[in-house]
Amino acid sequence: MRRVAAILIGLALTTGGSTCALVQMQDRDTPNVPSRFAIADSDPRVLIESSLLDRLRSSPFAYFRFFNRQWSQAVCDAFGDDPDAHPLANLHGDAHLEQYAVTETEHGLDDFDDSASGPAVIDLVRFSSSVYLVCTEFRWEDASQQVIDQFFNGYREGLRNSDLVVPPPSIADRLRPLGNRTQAEFLAWAESLMHPIDSEQVDEIEAGFQRFSELTYEERPELPRHFLDIKRIGRLWMGIGSALTEKILARVEGQTLDPLDDVILEGKQLADLSNVSCIQLPKAEIERVLIGTRTIGRLNHLILGYVPNREDGPETPPPWWVKSWDASYYELDCNKLRSPAELAEVVYDVGVQLGQGHFRGLDGSTSESARLWQLEAMPELTPRIRRLSKQLVGELIDAWETFKSRDFSPVEAD
Repeated sequence: MRRVAAILIGLALTTGGSTCALVQMQDRDTPNVPSRFAIADSDPRVLIESSLLDRLRSSPFAYFRFFNRQWSQAVCDAFGDDPDAHPLANLHGDAHLEQYAVTETEHGLDDFDDSASGPAVIDLVRFSSSVYLVCTEFRWEDASQQVIDQFFNGYREGLRNSDLVVPPPSIADRLRPLGNRTQAEFLAWAESLMHPIDSEQVDEIEAGFQRFSELTYEERPELPRHFLDIKRIGRLWMGIGSALTEKILARVEGQTLDPLDDVILEGKQLADLSNVSCIQLPKAEIERVLIGTRTIGRLNHLILGYVPNREDGPETPPPWWVKSWDASYYELDCNKLRSPAELAEVVYDVGVQLGQGHFRGLDGSTSESARLWQLEAMPELTPRIRRLSKQLVGELIDAWETFKSRDFSPVEAD
């Protein structure tokens, strides 16, 4: 998408691609407020499908995935008024172990719903917290420090060497066969996830998809004009962190009229990050997902774009972004980790990915001033990140213990 790419490159020049934008941060004592990770009876988030409640009760890690924006704000609160400015980074925004995915040829963090610009510590605390949480759940506490060391080692190496290529962690070879299925099996599975759409919403959804198609064809003239013809479309109810986000799944024609090369597209409403105080959003906010995917992401998406709104204004609904699914895609399930050593390989790889992507521009260049600034700050930041991560994990586990013992009365999703 040439026009989109041009817009994004222009944004990168003002948000860390080649200049050193700054945010203010401070480390201060964070009050022990478990309620920030609590779900009260009156909270509208309890009015959700029972299967999600079951997932939230299933483990502290599942519960952790539901509280990303609260986690980010806790980092803003803890690091928010530092007299020493920190460089503005590209953020994954929800970096945790189960965002790590493999395909037939690639591996790394994916799923950039909450990407934005802000202090790198948002990603570093979130990911470190996920590691501490897994070590606690699996009773690997004795190895947790060494595992986290590998994460920070990888992050520093990524900051030092933007061209560093590390071998995939050993678990990637075990996960890849789990994502292997025939194209027919993949398409049938994807269709099984499509739920009926209310008739009054069909026209609106199809009109939005038409605008997406027009923009995509304009930016991708090599695609045949039948590529994005919809063959089936439905609501998608999936995920934990994004469980309450509206999502659509569509099967489209693909490169030829052969049904076995059909493509699955996911459309997702843009998440609201307005309550995270220390991040910055581009003027065209929908582009933050594309920026994160292209600066930090490693996985290739055949289709990646957004649905242009018909008009801008105060009543304009949140925009949608769209990506294609890969038949070989498989996300890490922490329960498949066999040892702290295997976990350490994954966290090192993620550290490298974040170190290389935090200050990369859309043109592939790296902001040297921001990179060096962050690298020099790491000896002082690292113990602070460890402390805050442990504290937040402790708060979350306490909140989860309370949550799982309570009785909620969910309503079924439409």
